[in-house]
Amino acid sequence: MKKSIIILLLLLLLAGCTDPDKPEPEPDPGKDPEPVVELDEIQKKIAENECVAGIMFLGTVEGPIGDGIIDVIGGTAYETEYPFILNIPYDHYVEDTDARHYILYYPVSSEYTVDIVGKADNLLYSGDDGKPVIIYVDGNNGAARAIIKKDGKAVSDIHLIVTQVKKLYVSDSNVLDMSIYYENQAMADSLIPVRAEIESAHKAMGIAYLGRVKGPIGDGIINVVEDTPYETLFPFLFLVPYDRYVEYGNGSDYFLIVPAKSSYKVMLLRRNGYIIAEFDDGAPVLLCCDASKANVSVDIQASENEYYDYIFQVKDGELRDIKDRGVLDLTVYK
Repeated sequence: MKKSIIILLLLLLLAGCTDPDKPEPEPDPGKDPEPVVELDEIQKKIAENECVAGIMFLGTVEGPIGDGIIDVIGGTAYETEYPFILNIPYDHYVEDTDARHYILYYPVSSEYTVDIVGKADNLLYSGDDGKPVIIYVDGNNGAARAIIKKDGKAVSDIHLIVTQVKKLYVSDSNVLDMSIYYENQAMADSLIPVRAEIESAHKAMGIAYLGRVKGPIGDGIINVVEDTPYETLFPFLFLVPYDRYVEYGNGSDYFLIVPAKSSYKVMLLRRNGYIIAEFDDGAPVLLCCDASKANVSVDIQASENEYYDYIFQVKDGELRDIKDRGVLDLTVYK
C-alpha cells in the first residue's frame, strides 16, 4: 500500500514539472537581444564571397571629387548598374594629396566601418555608420590605404595599387574587387552585329577612324562623333567606360578599336615597344593620338601563338596600310 502511494506521488510531481499551462520564462531585461543586420544586394554578394568589404575602381578623372561623381562614372556601366553611387553624400567623400584615382569601399554590413589613411600616413577619414565611402587618391604609388573595422577592431588593413592597365591590385583577400572591367550587357548586345561583320571578313579586329577633334577625350566621345554616322552606327560608343579611353601624346586623331571576340587581348604600344595600355577582356577601346607620326600601334592576341598588329596611320582622312594586318576598316568615308 505504501509503495503504491509513493509511486502516485511521484507521478503527480512529474506532471507538475511538465505543466503545459506554465508560462515561458521571461527574457532577462538586462540583456540586449541580438541585432538583426539587413544586407542589401551588394552586401549579400560580398558576404557570399566571405569578404569584409567590396571595392570598386571607378576611374581616373582630373579634378576634385567635389565637382560631382557624375563626372567620373557618367557614361559608364557604373551609372546604370550601381546608381546608388550618385547618391553617396559628400561627407563620405575623401580626398588625399596628388589625387588621381576614384575608388569606392563598401562594407559588408553596418557592423563594419572604414578608416582611410592618407599618403602621409595621416588619418583622413574615420567612418562610424558602415556606409560606402568614395576616395580620391594616388593609387599608382600604393599610397591608398583603408582599414576595415568591426567593434572598433581592425579586421582588414588594405593596401591597393592601380596598375598600369588601370586595374586594381588589392593586398587583402578579404576584400572583393567589384570593379567593372568588362563590357556591360547593353554594350555586348550592340557589339554583336559589328563583331559578326569583323569575323565574316576573317579579321582579328575592326578599326574606325572617327576623325580629328581638338580637346581631351575625357570630355566625352559625344564631342567626337556628334552629328556623324557613328552616332547611330555604333551605339556602344557611348557605353565605353572612361578607363578604356587612351590618350597618347598631344594628338587629336580619334580611333575606335573593336576586337573580333571578347576573348582577344588588346595592347597599345609606342614605337619603342613601351606598353601604353593593355586589356584582356576584348572590350572596345577608344584611342586619341597623333596619327601623322605613326608612333602608336595596336597588337591583338587571338590565341597563344596568333598575333596581329597595326600602326595607326591616316592619309587624307583614310586608314593606311591595313592590308594583311588582320584589320577590317570600319571607317565611314564620305
